[in-house]
Amino acid sequence: MIKNIIFDLGNVIVNFNQDKIISNITEKEEEKIFIKEKIFNSEEWTLLDLGELTNDELVERMKKREDAKYSKLIELFFHEWYKFQTINEETVEIARKLKNKNYNIYVLSNMAKETFEYFKNIDFFKLCDGIIISSKEHMKKPDERI
Repeated sequence: MIKNIIFDLGNVIVNFNQDKIISNITEKEEEKIFIKEKIFNSEEWTLLDLGELTNDELVERMKKREDAKYSKLIELFFHEWYKFQTINEETVEIARKLKNKNYNIYVLSNMAKETFEYFKNIDFFKLCDGIIISSKEHMKKPDERI
């Protein structure tokens, strides 16, 4: 008998849409390409999810490596990007109904510490019996240890 339900956060509870995030950060095509190629596909992005770098450490690391003309964009991106994600209220309502039927609700998600801190007070987390976030565990899915 099933008694535990495990939710991911990205694109389940929190709507993660790269194009929407990028469009809210900049309208310049060159900067959009930079964010997509140099930020979302960077080694640092993975290290952020692993909790090996903070946002500030990542910003400094990327600013040293990338062209100085992108310094302000890098800073803006890492201090604002997660604010352009929305909560999927339909999925939260499903979780609420499951909780009311006495299912245990858990989270297992790859997420940076600062992003989790931003979202940690949403109603969904009040339903949870346990939460595992990659940056706190210093490992991420699909690593079987997590």
